Amino acid sequence: MGLSPQLEKILEKNYNKLLVRVPINELISELKAKQILSDDQVNDLKYCVRRKDRTDLFIKALKTRDDEDFYQFCQILQQHQAVTVRNLGKALQNESKSNYEFHNVHGIAGCGKTTAVAQSVKLMVDEQDFFKPYGVYWIKIGDITENELLQMILNLCQQLDVKLECKPQNLKEIDAYLRLYFQDHHNQSQILYIFDDVRNSTFFDYLAFADKSIVITSLFYPQTRENYCHIKAPEKLTYTEVIQILALHQHKRYTKKLRQNQLVAQAMDNIRHFPLAVAIVAGLCLKTDQEWQQTIDATCINDPKAKLSQYKFNLFAVITMCIDQLDQKKRHLFRQLGVFKHVEIPIRSIICLWQMNEQEAVDLLKELDSRSLLQYHDNSQRSYCIIHEKIMDFLQQPIDQQKSQQSYMQELHQALIDSYRQRCDGKWCNCPDDGYFYQHIIYHAIQAEDDKLLATLMTDFSWMMAKLKIFKSLNNLCQDLGDYINYLKLNDKNSDAFEELLDLFQQHEFYLDKESMNLIQFLLYCAKKESWIIDKAVQLANQKTNEDNYWMITKYPQNKTDDSPWIGTKTIDTNSGLILPKCSRPRDGKIKIIYANNNRWKKDCTIIVSEYETSKSKVRFSLPKTYVFEVRISPDGNIIAYLISRDRREEWEIHNIGTRQRLHAVDQNGFKLPVLDWKKLEFCPVITGYPTVLTVSRDRKDIIIWKIQGREMKHTGKSASYPHRLERCEFIQNTSKILIWWRRYNSYRLRFQEDKSWINECQIEVWNVQDWYHHQSFEVPGFIQYQHGKYTAGKSASSRLELTVVKYIDLEPMSIIAAYGDTLLRLFSNGSQAKRISNSNRDLTGSLTVIYRSDKYIADIAVSDDHQLIAIRMHLEKNVIIFRMDKDVVKSCLTIHCVQDTKADLVDGNLHFMFVSGSHHLLVYNQYPMYCLYRYNLEDQDLNWQDFQESMQTSDQRSVQECNTIVIDSSHAFVHDIPIIAKLVANKQNGSCNLKVFQGERVQQIADYKLDQTYQRCFLYDDSDFLILMMMYACNKKQCVSNPVSRHWHIVITQFHHLRGSLERKQQIKHTLRDDPERLIVKESRHRISDNTLIFVFYAEYEDESQPWIVMMVNYMSGESMIYFDDDYPLYEDMRIVFCNNYNLITYQKVRNSQELAIEWYKLGDGINIKHFKTYSYHIQDQLACKIVVPMNKRADDLEIGLLPWNRLRQIMAGARYNSLSRLERPLQQEVRIVQSSRANECFVIEKGNVMSMFFLDDELLTKGYKDARRRQLDMEIADVDNLWTDRYLIEKSNGQIYFYDKITLQLVHVIQSPYIKCQRMKSNRQQSLFICQDEERQYSIIKRIAYNSEL
Repeated sequence: MGLSPQLEKILEKNYNKLLVRVPINELISELKAKQILSDDQVNDLKYCVRRKDRTDLFIKALKTRDDEDFYQFCQILQQHQAVTVRNLGKALQNESKSNYEFHNVHGIAGCGKTTAVAQSVKLMVDEQDFFKPYGVYWIKIGDITENELLQMILNLCQQLDVKLECKPQNLKEIDAYLRLYFQDHHNQSQILYIFDDVRNSTFFDYLAFADKSIVITSLFYPQTRENYCHIKAPEKLTYTEVIQILALHQHKRYTKKLRQNQLVAQAMDNIRHFPLAVAIVAGLCLKTDQEWQQTIDATCINDPKAKLSQYKFNLFAVITMCIDQLDQKKRHLFRQLGVFKHVEIPIRSIICLWQMNEQEAVDLLKELDSRSLLQYHDNSQRSYCIIHEKIMDFLQQPIDQQKSQQSYMQELHQALIDSYRQRCDGKWCNCPDDGYFYQHIIYHAIQAEDDKLLATLMTDFSWMMAKLKIFKSLNNLCQDLGDYINYLKLNDKNSDAFEELLDLFQQHEFYLDKESMNLIQFLLYCAKKESWIIDKAVQLANQKTNEDNYWMITKYPQNKTDDSPWIGTKTIDTNSGLILPKCSRPRDGKIKIIYANNNRWKKDCTIIVSEYETSKSKVRFSLPKTYVFEVRISPDGNIIAYLISRDRREEWEIHNIGTRQRLHAVDQNGFKLPVLDWKKLEFCPVITGYPTVLTVSRDRKDIIIWKIQGREMKHTGKSASYPHRLERCEFIQNTSKILIWWRRYNSYRLRFQEDKSWINECQIEVWNVQDWYHHQSFEVPGFIQYQHGKYTAGKSASSRLELTVVKYIDLEPMSIIAAYGDTLLRLFSNGSQAKRISNSNRDLTGSLTVIYRSDKYIADIAVSDDHQLIAIRMHLEKNVIIFRMDKDVVKSCLTIHCVQDTKADLVDGNLHFMFVSGSHHLLVYNQYPMYCLYRYNLEDQDLNWQDFQESMQTSDQRSVQECNTIVIDSSHAFVHDIPIIAKLVANKQNGSCNLKVFQGERVQQIADYKLDQTYQRCFLYDDSDFLILMMMYACNKKQCVSNPVSRHWHIVITQFHHLRGSLERKQQIKHTLRDDPERLIVKESRHRISDNTLIFVFYAEYEDESQPWIVMMVNYMSGESMIYFDDDYPLYEDMRIVFCNNYNLITYQKVRNSQELAIEWYKLGDGINIKHFKTYSYHIQDQLACKIVVPMNKRADDLEIGLLPWNRLRQIMAGARYNSLSRLERPLQQEVRIVQSSRANECFVIEKGNVMSMFFLDDELLTKGYKDARRRQLDMEIADVDNLWTDRYLIEKSNGQIYFYDKITLQLVHVIQSPYIKCQRMKSNRQQSLFICQDEERQYSIIKRIAYNSEL
């Protein structure tokens, strides 16, 4: 806690006045009653003898309080008997407010406050140059919901060009984001924001994100007193001002008569000099006494029903009197304007409603403007009118008293809809944008209860796309869908389809192309497979092939489109550091969440406690220049604790947020602990009387149980000590039991030194806190290993499976869930009475049950309150797997994707989760790029829970058997434009190997061939009806080779034909490598169709750490093979292929333990012919630039290679040719500036015909040109080097998106943005109308261009 720096400065500035004038002794009791001072502080003040000491102590105490306490102190001073004290209190309060840039202008509707603010701001801009060059934004709020305000602020962000990393889901999130944004963008924070007609007091919390704002309201809201400077608009004009307004509508010669006419004065008294009424009467242009008398008679009617609240006269009578001056047709047309929302109404919308020509409509509007019934604005940009809200209220009253207002308004709304229908001939997507139709037609359709129109528009993606291109955002469409869903629910109609569409918009808006705003393409990429949305989008895409070219996903990666239980996302903070938020567990279900804001070193951090559902802050604790490590909150949400860094040490602080008092810890002897330096603190999750707290000592060997009573946290006498450091000590979910476990060995030390005496054992204990007794104890191995289909205790600390997470399942019978590395196990289950699992080297299969095995280690486990659900997450994995328990048996399982935002990334420790108390809702917290809290409803009826036993046999869940089956290698190609995918799959348990082949746009499996040998690689080649499997293994049999070599390698190549949906083994070619490397790695494989040759490029790893290249060529028709291997090789490292085609191989490598680098050139001749042509060596400081000219006729002798240092790179880029390696053929004509990469010392330029490309070896493309006339500076990651020479498009990968550029102009022509496509490698057919995408997990997807014959 603490005062804001601004208020602290005010106290310091007025210190002498406080010292002299404020009688602290007289105020102590009231300060205590207001909870500004605690009991301890009151006692300390009473013992102060000197006035100065008392004042200093009080100011020090006040600085620890919130700003609200400062204002209460000012109020106390203002109520004092002494005038000097009252004046000081008022002066302090005024000084605190003078620094605020927030103003609230309030007054009843019609008093002229909006006009006054507009004129004042205009005067300041025009005459005093205020708010320049930043500008003024005027936002009309009105009677709207929180969701509508959110959409308004999002639209404002769009106008300000504020880039949102992820779409905020509520006002709290957008407010938090904008506050941080304006801190970093000072210019935009200087804009003056005017929020007009704010009618909800809670909106004030979300309109103070910038430094300067004016809020205009009809009412005064006391809760805003501390933060806003309030200005009350007068409710009536002076008589002089009245005469000035009347004179505006009269000739100058009548001004004096108006001032002297008593009838005028009486009429003005009747309407209380009210500005709106005066303006309406002025519009009548009354001249005679008879006319004024009629006005007096009309305005003195005392009909209580005709009066409006807040007004002391009959305002409607004044409006009626003015309207009655119009003829019947004009009255009818004017009354029709009551259908519009209280916004700026475009003239074109009024013309559409009135069904008249523009000139006639403008003439009538100008007449109404002259009568002050509306304001007509006409400028070069647009023409519109504004109707005062009270006049609009009048227009919405039915003329026929027998008709209800609802039915009358329904008729008006339907009339407006019919007018728009006639304008567009029922083709709603063709309706021109008049500034009102696309914004509000859904509102009018709901008010008219036009179900047919609503169903049409909410499924008309063409209309939605027309609207989207106007607003450049999905915000308004989301608002329309939300309103329509609410309408359906109120009428007990099914809204599932539209909720699905709304969820899609909210979750995946990031994937919308902001340039084209092509909604149909967005839906084709982001909608779930086999949904009504996809079907509708494909239908429209086929109809629009003449206008646009659309792409769709014909095959989704496995497990990427399952139904998600996602409910919503909350951005709870803008910078929490590395701490995790915590939730309370209240009985009433109103969850409070605690987190830290602006938690950075040497910054002013704030601890915030807010309501989860509403996101409203309940408590804020300011911690100047403090870093927070952890936060805690008690189950009832009344006690909080946080671990901070202070004076280079860590300590806990505990506060009662109800009384705002800091709690002290008292030991068994009744002494206060000076420092709370525990390693860990946890609140007992069960609410039973006084809150119970568990603490773990700094050395993690002692635990203590405490009780919170009043302002003290008392030692209960319950404690325990251990000889080993505790790995974990925590309350078991929703119980008063404690789970403790520790290792009987030093895990850290074992990793760095041998310890033959270590004991492979961990101890698990369960304690009952209530009666403090040792409930249960278990012994388990610290390390286990899986070999030959069984689990045994690990023989050494190098065993891969170490115990990392333990959870206790408090069901009958009980069990323990444990994570050993990548394996999730259930221990001591099925009613077993055993308490120990042997750490000896014997089969442990009977003592444990395997639940799940992953390819990544398990990072965390969470358990629901009822212990029915178990959630696990893997290291650096965005998926969470849920297991549903029935007693101690796993019944079903579910996988959910837990990061909704595409920019969200994971680093170690980023993703964390917890169950919401008393429910099956899961909260997932991700820290990057925004501090987002995702909520998932695991009780959703649409979730696809898999039966656990069945899922062991399916590919939908990563079960044990599936994890035993791994994809060794995969390959993909196009054969006659048909996508073919091959996967080499091995079973880790029994060592068997299968070859699976998939075909077509839907990637249907056509073959599953059981292999008799275990292969390591598989290869497919474009337009080749066969695939190649390769097996490499070391052999010690002397009979295999003629020369006396003890160890050698065999390379086995097996050819399969894939024809008509079947696999046929054709032949096997074996080759023996008479050498003894430790490992062989295949880096490249190519098929040269011209002479039936297969080319393989390896590099070998030897025991002496050398890495030579090995090139192998095989004729698959004759079986002839050849391997090129240079015996006289240096010790190479960092081996990379620069360029490889059917006739040339260029490689790059570093010389180990040297500053030398080398480029090797191999010529792959016709037939089986390999030649190491040349080596180019250079020093690493030379920073090489290499240019390669590839022959178009594929003649190897025509290849040109040139080298230059970086400082002469512009000569290469200028297009110069070589006749040698050191001289240029012609002088330079131009220069191109290239910035050296921080990631590479070398770059490569490859020319092939008219195409030139320059790139680094990390696939970063710098420059691409077509002929000499076109050359572009780029900085992109290419999807595949082969894409540099395609016939149509250059393809780039960036931030999960795939960009297509025209190969000649390099203009961007298409972007693939989909939550389901994570491309690592990409291959296309010849026409680039069909693409195979492979992700990091070797999952495949197919993307198809719907229109084949039109350009993108």
